[in-house]
Amino acid sequence: MKLFLKFIATSACLFAFFSIMATPAWCEDMSPEKVRSYQFAEYFSHKDLKGMASLLGDDIIVYDPDKITKGKENFLELLKNNFDKTKIITFRINSLYQQGTTTIFEFELSFDDDKYKGVDIVLWENNEMKEIHCYYNPVRQ
Repeated sequence: MKLFLKFIATSACLFAFFSIMATPAWCEDMSPEKVRSYQFAEYFSHKDLKGMASLLGDDIIVYDPDKITKGKENFLELLKNNFDKTKIITFRINSLYQQGTTTIFEFELSFDDDKYKGVDIVLWENNEMKEIHCYYNPVRQ
């Protein structure tokens, strides 16, 4: 029950944040890095490149299992190519942890019928993503 109530409170907090773009008093325990991590998932799910760009530092480095992508524009181009090939994307954060300016989140991701589970480690600097370390595996059915 506690987990369900925490989920409801977090969902309400995010709804309020996106609705009025300000954090209500009862959400003050959520750090800017945590809020922006949830924004990342929301923007990704909606293929919102402009929203994604607002979270990325110009010199971001993304460490993916297949390759390393350097720079905001290169990462946005990679995202655009993936988004263009996919009808439905979902990105859900299952749990989120923070140490200093680093967030770690366990996630479930789907591109149409392809499903993945993984972990992202995000280093934040000045409220922008400086590095993303992606680790994921396909979900076998």
